[in-house]
Amino acid sequence: MEKNMSRDAFLQQMKAGYDNIKVGVKYLPLLRLYDFAIYLSGNFPHKSSNTLIRKICRRFGLRHKRILDAGSFTGYHSFYFYCERNKVVGVELSDKADYAQMRYKHYPVLFLKGDVLQALDDMEDRIFDFIFCSNLPLHYDTGSVLDSPIFDDFMGKALKKLAPGGILFYIFFASKHAKVAIPVNMDELQDYCKAKGMVNYSIRKTHLLIEETAELVVRK
Repeated sequence: MEKNMSRDAFLQQMKAGYDNIKVGVKYLPLLRLYDFAIYLSGNFPHKSSNTLIRKICRRFGLRHKRILDAGSFTGYHSFYFYCERNKVVGVELSDKADYAQMRYKHYPVLFLKGDVLQALDDMEDRIFDFIFCSNLPLHYDTGSVLDSPIFDDFMGKALKKLAPGGILFYIFFASKHAKVAIPVNMDELQDYCKAKGMVNYSIRKTHLLIEETAELVVRK
């Protein structure tokens, strides 16, 4: 990404990249049957994304909680959070939000299409117990969490939307993973949290996703 690009240009570039990722719309009837079987049985297949959500729900006691899936993509994380009996809102900038609405239309998961920063402003009355971000590409405008105004704006808005005792859980790529990924620098992430005066937070390397990743947990 080019450094110092405008916010609108950055968002449009991100949107275009994710819009171009193809999904199997023609397989939706079969996928809905698959999803229904998972919902009824509670037996998530042993794939990284599915087991990731189960691990997170067990770790943080996420049951009957209000969850924001920031950057929900095709909605699968949002759906699995819902399968754990949570109330879920997914926000996605790209047209994958439309796909999520089609695929999971029989479940009470709210999918919003648009900029997550604007969505946080628009959801004036909504407060969340848990905000989940899986490689949300907000620091890609500069490549660094230290000097990205977009990342900083998101963190400020998201933390304000947490209920007392709420948790923001952010997964970053800590090593080269894909063409769309810019890995976070662990030292810079630590410096960012210190500079913002955060107290109740933790940063660590983890293997929740396929590649080595870094996780940031901030408790309100």
